[in-house]
Amino acid sequence: MDAVEKLEGMEKPQDKDINGGTASCKTLELGNAPLDTARKAQPSVEELRECRHVKNKLPWSVYFVALLGLAERFAYYGIIVMFQNYIQNSREDPLRPGALGLGQSIAGLINNLFTLYSLITPLFAAVVADSWLGRFRCLCLALCIYIIGLIILVTTSLPVSLSHGAGLPGLIVAMLILGLGVGGVKATIGPFIADQCTDELHDIAYTKSGEKVVIDREATVEYIFNIYYWCVNVGALAGIATTYMEKEIGFWAAFLMPSGVFAFGAVVFLLNKNRYVDHRPEHNVLPTAFKAFCFSIRGGGRMEAAQPQKILEKYGKSVAWDASFVEELKSGLVACRAFTFFIVYWLCQTQMSTNLISQAAQMESHGVPNDLLPTINCVAVVILLPILQHVVNPFLRRRKLPFPPVNRMVVGFIIEAAAMAYVAGIQKLIYSRGPCYSRPRHCPASDNGRIPNNVHILIQIPVYILEGLGEIFSNPAGYEYAYTKAPVSMKSVVQAAFQLSSAGGSALALALVPTYKDPKLLVMYSSLAGCMFLDGCVFYMIFRKYNGSPRKST
Repeated sequence: MDAVEKLEGMEKPQDKDINGGTASCKTLELGNAPLDTARKAQPSVEELRECRHVKNKLPWSVYFVALLGLAERFAYYGIIVMFQNYIQNSREDPLRPGALGLGQSIAGLINNLFTLYSLITPLFAAVVADSWLGRFRCLCLALCIYIIGLIILVTTSLPVSLSHGAGLPGLIVAMLILGLGVGGVKATIGPFIADQCTDELHDIAYTKSGEKVVIDREATVEYIFNIYYWCVNVGALAGIATTYMEKEIGFWAAFLMPSGVFAFGAVVFLLNKNRYVDHRPEHNVLPTAFKAFCFSIRGGGRMEAAQPQKILEKYGKSVAWDASFVEELKSGLVACRAFTFFIVYWLCQTQMSTNLISQAAQMESHGVPNDLLPTINCVAVVILLPILQHVVNPFLRRRKLPFPPVNRMVVGFIIEAAAMAYVAGIQKLIYSRGPCYSRPRHCPASDNGRIPNNVHILIQIPVYILEGLGEIFSNPAGYEYAYTKAPVSMKSVVQAAFQLSSAGGSALALALVPTYKDPKLLVMYSSLAGCMFLDGCVFYMIFRKYNGSPRKST
């Protein structure tokens, strides 16, 4: 609920229930007292337990950062979806758009290397942000690098540039530069958008109807990351437009359009630079953290061994940190351990852009392109996330049912397992239908691969809806968990660790390539479903004890 009025300047009135007694959180009988003049106060233990928890109204700065996130993802997904055709096919191909003509294997290799590269670079950008530049300045630097990469990509994809052989070297240089820009944005934009929430951990306020509520910073941060993730998925729909442009106009135009959207988002972001909350590092805390970790390793891997008192007693040394710093590091390590369970989750997610497209090609398309269905995933997120935020979450809070990040991640993991189980069911159905059964499009009855098995392609739609449903629970909760558990001076580093788990999933997907062929796909999908379910169960058993309220992160 956004319409929350903080009340300042007068004594808190008595709370009345319908029988005339006192109650801490019932609707108030305020008489003629104006709502905007009542006293702001910290909630008591009883009020925290009994009052409804709500999110606060967001500052405009959140929406400007979210718009930048939308523009950046629009550029990223709008461009990367074209790389396979751009690299694989030649300009003379009569059926498919192309430019470089390097073949499928080289195109797949370059695509996978770029994906891994752009998932590793956030770690280096995070060190720069948390140690020297701060998140705002590092984000601005990343935007400049990003734009340089886009300019190189657009100019070297022009027909005249391709004719003079500039296509491949231009693509390689553009990818190297774009990867740095993508890494800088990924490492900083998540923590930076949450930095715009400057609320106390809890605060008492009254709604316009007079109900006393608790403004909960955790609920506000959750809302911020939901908005950000919604914008990310709106941006991901860019591929629908750019795939048509590459065919009808050319790659240069298809690259130029998302580049223009990115430039617009960057300009709007920079024009509002005076609105942002910018936490700049007072000193480089990473060497101190490294020394503390070294003492913990010497003490058997327990962070208690890095406590200043323990070090003084055991080694006779004084250190530059205090006990609270060690507790912050412990909290950040908990988050990083949690992110290792996302590796299997990301492995399942990568199936949408690879094997599920190939699976669709094994079925009767009835005119539906086999690479169009993955956009249903983004559409599902765009539709379902507002329902979660504005219907499900308020319903749970009205009934005092907590739904913290660990629980949300577990729900997302279980739904992801269900999605993989459904995919396995589809694959079994394909193998049970003719004409080729377990060898789709690879038998004499397929007329040289032109006749797929007798299964309708739209049977895949529930997969992408389940994937989107799982995402709205797991992904925003992951961003939130990384932010709330990280030390104030290391939020970009911990956020980058979350991104690094995605790189682990991509690397694992490359290792499983030998299983990506018929008739092994049924076993592969079934194994993914089982591993994902087990991953979610083990994750909950280990991390449910960390479901408490996050520390104040301002």
